[in-house]
Amino acid sequence: MAYIGELQIVMRVLIVSSNSSGSGGGERYITYLSLGLHKLGHEVIVLLGMQPYMDRWAMQLSSVGAQVVRRPIRALRERRTRFVSALADFAQQQRLAKQYRDLRPDVIHINQQYDEDGLDLVLAGHWAQLPFVGTIHLPMCSTKRNRPFGRLRIAAMRAFYHRILYPKILVSRSALDEFNAMYGVTETCFEVANGTFDGGSSAIATRETKVPVIGLVGRLEPQKDPLALIEAFALFQKTHIGSRLLFVGDGSLRESLQSRAADLGVEPFIRITGWIDEPESFWHNINVFALTSQFEGMPQSFIEAACLGKRIAVAPYPGIEELQEHVPWSILADDRSAAAIASALHRSLDSRGPGMDQIERVRRFFSVERMATETTAVYMHAR
Repeated sequence: MAYIGELQIVMRVLIVSSNSSGSGGGERYITYLSLGLHKLGHEVIVLLGMQPYMDRWAMQLSSVGAQVVRRPIRALRERRTRFVSALADFAQQQRLAKQYRDLRPDVIHINQQYDEDGLDLVLAGHWAQLPFVGTIHLPMCSTKRNRPFGRLRIAAMRAFYHRILYPKILVSRSALDEFNAMYGVTETCFEVANGTFDGGSSAIATRETKVPVIGLVGRLEPQKDPLALIEAFALFQKTHIGSRLLFVGDGSLRESLQSRAADLGVEPFIRITGWIDEPESFWHNINVFALTSQFEGMPQSFIEAACLGKRIAVAPYPGIEELQEHVPWSILADDRSAAAIASALHRSLDSRGPGMDQIERVRRFFSVERMATETTAVYMHAR
């Protein structure tokens, strides 16, 4: 339960998805948050679109105690001009505002993903005149000037966030600092780190395999830079002959990965699972979890690996030091070169790995209960 002084607070929470995917990090965030809020005694409703790719996720949400409501919602991925289209979609804003009111929540929680995402969902909360908060995983502010129409986008977003004031959750300290540096709305921003671990389970995925298996769990997209891992693995395999590389996921770079693996002569040692509904089923196969992303907010796969006691090797990106504060056994490559990442894989595999006391500390910090408790406190700022 959540407490304010001696008063016990139980809320009816409506969570709204931007419907950009059915199996990405944002979707896993909502699943874990729903579980944590349910454990605290809150009533959780998740509003999803009617897209078929959301069907499996809807079932997963129901299994963690959420009530799932499906309505026709134009998805973010269907908007060619993204935030411009969302801002102009007054019909969806009004339709959603009515749906929000009909569901009678105490607070609405909008999962925005980036600073330009979900603005139609936010405006619907504004028109509904109900308390609402948003979660921004990746502000994407620091590179905005270098993107098409960068200055105009900055001006538009700055005007939006100064006009529509609502509590915003940033999932890491670096994301919070980046957002505030660009938009200067410090009083409405709160840091709440992601949680993934359910305290009802204490299993640790086994590390015993016949040959070393390096694993990346996530979308095969440029952000994750899986091609960097292919290059590093080719070097790693020269001293760990027969080792394997496992990609749990799929994406636009799949063919490029297969082609580059063939060029490097390591194709027989690489497996790509494709999209799967339960990526956690592959964790027991992985000796070293590798993260080669060029940018991240608070990567779910990293903290899932940490909570399972996995060895971890990571390429540097802005903000990774914050995660390493909580996961001190993770090995950071000196730079993003193939040689440096291969060296990090070597050092991680040769390490003893974390002790049980380290794993328990990580699990406590990244628990769904801790995330839900801190999120509930942000809800109180919206009411």
